[in-house]
Amino acid sequence: MKRKKTLLFIFIFLISFLSFTSVVLADEPATDIEVDDEYTIDVFEVYEIEAKIIPSDSTDYIYLNTDDSDIVSIWSNSEIYGQGIGSTYITVSTSNGIEKRVKVNVLNPISDIYLRGENGKNYLLVSEQIKIIPTIYPLSGASDTTEDTTLTWSSSDTKIATIDENGVITGVSAGIVTITAETKSGVSSTIQVEVLDEYPKLEYVIDNVKTEFFDNDEPTFTGIMEDDKYSLWCETWYIVENDIWYIVTSNPVVNSWFSEDNRLLTKFELGKTYHYSLTILVDEEHKDYFPKHFEDIVLVVNGEKHMCVGTDIGYDGEKYFFQCDEILSITIPNNIEDENVSLVTDSFEYTGSEIKADVVVVVDEETLRDGEDYTLSYDNNVEVGSATVTVKGIGRYGGTVNKTFTINKANISISVDDIENVTYNGKEQKPNIVVKSNNSELDPSEYTLKYSNNIDVGVGKVIVTSNNIHYSFEDMEKEFNIIAAPINEEKKEVEKTLNVINTDTLIGRLDKVPNTKIDINNKLLSINPSIFFVLFCIIVIIIKKMI
Repeated sequence: MKRKKTLLFIFIFLISFLSFTSVVLADEPATDIEVDDEYTIDVFEVYEIEAKIIPSDSTDYIYLNTDDSDIVSIWSNSEIYGQGIGSTYITVSTSNGIEKRVKVNVLNPISDIYLRGENGKNYLLVSEQIKIIPTIYPLSGASDTTEDTTLTWSSSDTKIATIDENGVITGVSAGIVTITAETKSGVSSTIQVEVLDEYPKLEYVIDNVKTEFFDNDEPTFTGIMEDDKYSLWCETWYIVENDIWYIVTSNPVVNSWFSEDNRLLTKFELGKTYHYSLTILVDEEHKDYFPKHFEDIVLVVNGEKHMCVGTDIGYDGEKYFFQCDEILSITIPNNIEDENVSLVTDSFEYTGSEIKADVVVVVDEETLRDGEDYTLSYDNNVEVGSATVTVKGIGRYGGTVNKTFTINKANISISVDDIENVTYNGKEQKPNIVVKSNNSELDPSEYTLKYSNNIDVGVGKVIVTSNNIHYSFEDMEKEFNIIAAPINEEKKEVEKTLNVINTDTLIGRLDKVPNTKIDINNKLLSINPSIFFVLFCIIVIIIKKMI
């Protein structure tokens, strides 16, 4: 019983003491706050503000407020969080109303660096230069870093390659070197670069690739590779629109991936440009024929050489493979229609040479260019009649259009050279005629000659009439002279001989000639000399007439 009383007394004493102590402490309020005026933290960092209440035995407590929660948010009564890049103020307050304003700077430091060679190359030839492209990753990818981005570059072996302050590498000798880039804050990254004496050229041949398509055609794949060192994994046609790839390949598995996202290319569309790529496999046995660099690759497509714009060189555990994009590109042509084509002139005069009508081709208000957008060919464009020009689209344009134009007979004026005199011969005279137009001689097939008064001595005439084959002209009449034929020396001698004969003398001599008897079939025929004389005179007269 005595023990219980003692314990009760102790308990009452403790309660009384604690109550008294509480009253005493409550009488010591906070009078000031000890805290730094400015803090600098990283974005996404939780930072504890070291604030102390004066006096230290005050029972007041501290809490925080922010002016801009997009820059600094309150994590707890003593912690802040770097929400975004910038500067703002927080208020450190006590429960009894004492406040201190504190500036907080939120920075975005560099957290990582990624290095890659220019155009994806981490190799170069001796004496060649390439630039190493750094990508600096700040702690917050949402904005640029607030840290100095100046990099210090170094090479692990300057006998193989050197690098300048701008990240430009120069190949010195064949080998592999490590390039390092480091920030002032000590963040660094490395990349290995290979220096080559030359690229080993490896040729890969694919034939029978279909490259001609038109609007609404479905892509088809017909390529063939015949070599035991490599094989064709798939051919691909693709187009990129608004950073979205639309693709179709000869591999049904790949096609199924794109069909799920509605990105499977099912047909070619007018005016759009599509690219051809392929993926080639090299098995383990022929891995020496596998390229290490895209510059090693020479693609021979349908007999034409192309360099590889590569996207991937790799090994899948069984086979080595590489993919080359943009090997060749095609633009599905706009068809040139009849209404797009007009002739500057559709009627011409015959010239004897090819006539080529000028053509104007306009599609969608754009005037197309000969040799670049279309070709021209002509048919039946020399002779009088209907000629044809054929417009065939090339490059961005397809389609074929025929236009006709007319070649008419040429209307000309003619002249006829003076005709030389011809000599009477008792027959029709048709002297040579030279017909000209513009001092050029016309082919005799172009005209007909009609002669008149062309037998007897005097003035003959000839009329030139067009045959209307290539030329049309008015009739022209031309005169020529027919002159008497001169007596030649032989005729003169005959006349002289005949004139020498004295008929009186001849008659006197004939009187002395007896009758001549001729035996005809045992009958005697007597001819009187006078009769013989008459016959002789008749013959002489005939001879004179003939000469």
